[in-house]
Amino acid sequence: MPPSPSWHRSSTLMGLLVIVLALFLIITLHHNLRQFKAHQYQVADASAERLSTQLQQVTAFLEAMRGQAEERLRSNPESGLTKQLFDQMECVDEEQLRIPHLPNGLPPLLAGTLTGHGPLPKPGSERASQFHLALSLSPLLATASDYLANNVGWVYYTSSDNFMYLYPRRASEHVRFDPAIYQQDYWQAVTTHPNANEAILLSRPYDDFGGLGRMVTLSAPVMKEGKLLGMLSIDLLLPRLTELLQQPNLTGELALLNQDNVPLAIVNPSPSPYLPSEAMTYVWQRGALQLTHPLPHNSLTLIYRIGPWALTKALLQQSQTMLLTLLFFAWAAISSLRARSLNHRLEYISHHDQLTGALNRYSLQRELSRQLPPTAVIMFDCDHFKQVNDRCGHLIGDEVLKKLVELCMQTLRPHDRLIRWGGEEFLVLLAGTRHAAGRAADPAELHIICERLRLMIANYPWRELHADLVVTVSLGYCPMAHPNELDHAISQADSALYQAKAQGRNRSVAAISG
Repeated sequence: MPPSPSWHRSSTLMGLLVIVLALFLIITLHHNLRQFKAHQYQVADASAERLSTQLQQVTAFLEAMRGQAEERLRSNPESGLTKQLFDQMECVDEEQLRIPHLPNGLPPLLAGTLTGHGPLPKPGSERASQFHLALSLSPLLATASDYLANNVGWVYYTSSDNFMYLYPRRASEHVRFDPAIYQQDYWQAVTTHPNANEAILLSRPYDDFGGLGRMVTLSAPVMKEGKLLGMLSIDLLLPRLTELLQQPNLTGELALLNQDNVPLAIVNPSPSPYLPSEAMTYVWQRGALQLTHPLPHNSLTLIYRIGPWALTKALLQQSQTMLLTLLFFAWAAISSLRARSLNHRLEYISHHDQLTGALNRYSLQRELSRQLPPTAVIMFDCDHFKQVNDRCGHLIGDEVLKKLVELCMQTLRPHDRLIRWGGEEFLVLLAGTRHAAGRAADPAELHIICERLRLMIANYPWRELHADLVVTVSLGYCPMAHPNELDHAISQADSALYQAKAQGRNRSVAAISG
């Protein structure tokens, strides 16, 4: 049975209300999302600014130390300070070089830790000049170590001649030169870098030889006539980089990546890999909203990423008032819809057969008032239905009745009405048209409709329901010209139905006029 016009109207209004509420929700969430993006961009930018400042300070010290080293190379690296320190060098067990004691009267800050492989260099030799070059950098190395103390591990010069000079000063027995440093990637990169004499090189993360933990190294190569003499380096502690990323209002994840997209520091890490996307633009990548923020003047990249759950939570917190208002309207709308739906359901149950879904006998008068006047009635029932129940069971019998209704609805027109008259007996009201008002259906056309219905039922593969199942129907039909003739037409069709049964069943019989 189609819904009533009032049901259509209320459903349309409810649908429009839902659409309006949905549009308002989308617009509000979109606005809040833009505000959230802008705020989180500021959060990420603040972290990037702190990191950039720290890295610029480190780079400035490296450039200054390299400038001094190059100046020493153009003149003479040997000085009063370097001679004092050089004279204090000793070789332990003919292997390890060190400066165990400071010269008398030399301020402690002007001496770092020297460690390397022996033997002691001969005064005036090429190797001795390498030591004087390293020792001449003491003032800048000391200043950088003191100024950057809270953020870095070591500040040092590593010579290509198997020694290094580093700050802050430590006892010689706790710091020993290891040739494995030459295998670090930033040492290897010098040979392939097109501008090695100007480059600032960044290492991959590694564990410190001196036991300070996980770190990366920024290095400035010192070259002479295209030959690598050594490397000025400052170690950045990764835990300190993580602290610089921290923000009080951070919602998602922040990750600092090196040139190989290897994470150096992560706040609120997730198991997903971090891959840069389009710079300075929010994109949806790998199941999260991501912002890529390249840091200026270096090869580092800051990735800000917020997952769907955290993003949803943040938007909900920003939209609480609006959501409460929408929830109230939605609750009122749903309550109204449920009440109307319940009324519609009760109305449906009162006028439909619960087993088959066909109209019931009590709906007859209502259907007459809702449709075009009927021009004919057809009465039919299932032949030998008691035998179907006896042989196949009542469950199969119920399935037969439901399938009969389904087959009839496939054959009848939308305005025709199928009514379960009682048991296995059904009544069909064939609707007329506005142009045929007051005229009965043509008997020949009526016979064709009945036969089409009968043959569809007879030819259906009923054995798919039960191996012994055979189903046919007998039909009686009677045309009518006016609704006032309905009771008489039903009686006549019923008589014709019994004649069809008397004549052998599985046939259509027209009512005798009169």
